[in-house]
Formats: sequence, C-alpha cells, structure tokens
Amino acid sequence: MSKLYQSLLWKTINKDILKKPTFEVEILGKKYFGIVKEKSKFGVKFRWYQVMGVDVDFDNNFSNELQNIKRQFGGDFGNILFQFGFTNIVDEARSSDMKDSVIVENIRNNQKKISSDITKKYNLKPSFRENMPPATVLIDLEKSEEEIWNEISKNTKQKIKKGKSKGLEFGIANKEDIEEFYNLWYTTLGSKGYSILPKKDYENLIHFCKNEEVGDLFLVKKDGKIVAGSICVYENDEVYYLYGAASREFGNIGQHHFLKYSLFNHLKTLGYRQFDLLGVAPAGDADHPLVSVSDFKKSLGGNFVQYVGNFDLVLSNFLYNVFEVSRKFRS
Repeated sequence: MSKLYQSLLWKTINKDILKKPTFEVEILGKKYFGIVKEKSKFGVKFRWYQVMGVDVDFDNNFSNELQNIKRQFGGDFGNILFQFGFTNIVDEARSSDMKDSVIVENIRNNQKKISSDITKKYNLKPSFRENMPPATVLIDLEKSEEEIWNEISKNTKQKIKKGKSKGLEFGIANKEDIEEFYNLWYTTLGSKGYSILPKKDYENLIHFCKNEEVGDLFLVKKDGKIVAGSICVYENDEVYYLYGAASREFGNIGQHHFLKYSLFNHLKTLGYRQFDLLGVAPAGDADHPLVSVSDFKKSLGGNFVQYVGNFDLVLSNFLYNVFEVSRKFRS
C-alpha cells in the first residue's frame, strides 16, 4: 500500500482521471503529492490537505518539518489541517493468527503506544476521518498454489468450492459488462448510502486502466449474469484491489470468495509478486466500520499488516474547533 499512494499511477488516477485538486510538498527531503479537500459550512470554505503513503523517521527533524508545513499551508483563511497517512509498519502477523487474542492485543497495544507518542511529541491529532486504510492484508503470489490454498480458512475454502459447484465463471470485463457492473455496484452499495464513484468517474477509470494496461475489472458470472466484480490496478509487480461489489440475486453462492481466489491464481500466472487487498480494520477495533470486510479479507490468508495510520496537523485551532462543532452538530 505504501508504494501505491505515492506512485505516478495513483497521482494520474486522482489528478487526470478523477479530476481531484492536487498539490505537492516536500517532507524531510522527499517529494510527495496530495489531494486538497474542501467543504463549505457556515459560509466558510474549510480546506484541508491530505498526503497518504508517508513513511518518515519520527525524530527531532520531523518536529521542525511540521513547523515548516504549518507555515507553508497555514497562511490562507479556511485552511484547517494537514493530514498525514503514515505507512510506517507497526506490526504484522499471518492472517490466520489474527484469531489469537494475545497477538491481536499485542498489535493493538503497539499501535496505541505509537499513536500516543506521536500525539504527545508532535502535537498531532488522530484524524477526524480515515482517508487511508489503517491496515491491510497482503497475499504473497510467489508462493505455490498449494501454499496459497492452505492459508485460506476452512469456511472460505468451502465457499470457493460452492462457487465452483454452482457453475461460477471468472473473467475480465468486456465493453458490454462495464455498465452492468456499475448498476450492480450502485444497487448493492450506492443506493444504500455507501460511497461509490460517480458513474462518469467510474467509466473514465475503467477506460484508463484498459487503455493504459494498468488495471482491469475482474468479474464472476452466473448463467451469463454478473454476480461479483473487483476493480484492480497494477503497479510494477504488485496488484491493488480498489473497489468491489457482489449481487445476492442468486443467494450466497460464494461469489466474492470464488472471485478473489480466481484472481490469486490469475495474477500469479501473469507473474505478479503480491496482491494488496487494500483496507482492513486495525487490530482489535471491534467497532471499526471495516470489521465485516476485514474478516472476509483475513479469511483469504496472507499477512495482516498494521500501519501507523492517519494524523492531523492543525493549521488553525479556531477554524478546526468550528469545523468539529459543525460535524458533531450534523451527526
């Protein structure tokens, strides 16, 4: 994940395809790109700057760098914060070991300690909203098919076998599939309040991935009808899972499980080294919104990786407090 967020591919997707406002900043001698976010409240346009994939040495020089960033971005009225997505690794473990409460608690305690130290030493706040996933699951595609299969949980293996027995078919989307998958995505998630890409952005992303050969929309079909899909992008020898959805029209027939396992084998055949499932809940956080999807991703095997996560450098205490009040009032 750390490689994706500062890659030319990710910058191109956000700046040129999704048309997001971007900026560049130097942090401890390294150039980063970020995204500018805006929201109007009480007649004020609040603005914050977001940089993900930041991997730094937390030392005294970082304190000085934070002051430089505050001077650089804190001058304009409306600028409330600078958000870091730190990809320094706190800890990692085999996904299968994340059922061990002792291992989970150790990782959680390590993350809490690092978070507390960062908050106290650098006067950063845990981000008001996570924009970078705080953890992930990595599938090692250099392992044999047998090793990959053996790491998958028993229940997920059963669902993969069920998908095979139901006649599910794996493949890459063609031109006619693009609209059908978006309709499925919207019906299962977008219409229920979950955040998905606007249709035009989705179409631009898929066309860009196909034209530049930097990604694909992978599908599973039942009787010719799409029942699951995953949008993935390729960055060097790694693959990243961005978006996905599954239909329950035919019931729970293992469509998502079958899709991911088929993807592992397909990507392995193409010579990719690693598949990043890109986004799970932090260790031990039972209330995190990604808990259910995290259980699914961890059931697929691989390694769980916990990152330092998201922190905010407040640029204006007054405006930050006003913004926080407005958020609480709305909720």
